[in-house]
Amino acid sequence: MFGINFKTLRWALSWNFAFLCLLCTVLACWLIVRTSQLQVNAASSHPRALLVDAVFPAMATVFGFAWWKVWKQRPSARAWGIAASVLITAHPVWRIIRFPRSIHGYNVLVLAVGVVGLLAFLMPDEATPKQNAEELEEPSIEGI
Repeated sequence: MFGINFKTLRWALSWNFAFLCLLCTVLACWLIVRTSQLQVNAASSHPRALLVDAVFPAMATVFGFAWWKVWKQRPSARAWGIAASVLITAHPVWRIIRFPRSIHGYNVLVLAVGVVGLLAFLMPDEATPKQNAEELEEPSIEGI
C-alpha cells in the first residue's frame, strides 16, 4: 500500500519501543526509590503511591515485549505492537482532551508516532505476487 515497506517500518518502531522500555525502566526505578524515601518520612503510606509506582514497570513490560516480539519476528508481534502504539498515543490524546489549548509540538509528534505505529501494526502483511496470481486463475475444466 502506497509503496511503504511495513516490515521496515515495524522494525524501526520496535527500536522506538526498546528505547521507551529503557526509559520507563529507569523512571520506574527512580520513582520507586523516591516513593520509598518519602514513605519513610511520612507516618502513613498511600495506596495510590503503589498504583502510581506500578504504571512505569507495566509500561516498560509492554514496550519490552513489543520490541522483543518484533525483533524476533514472532506471530504475536502485531498484537504487542498495537498495545505499545496505543500506550504511545494515550498520553497525547489525554493531554489534548484535558487541555485543548495546549497542543504543543511534542504532543503532535508523539501522537503521530503512535498513529503511524497503529497503522503499521494493523495493516495486514502483503500477500506475495505468486499467491495473488494463483487466486486469480480460473480452475481448468478438463474434457472441454
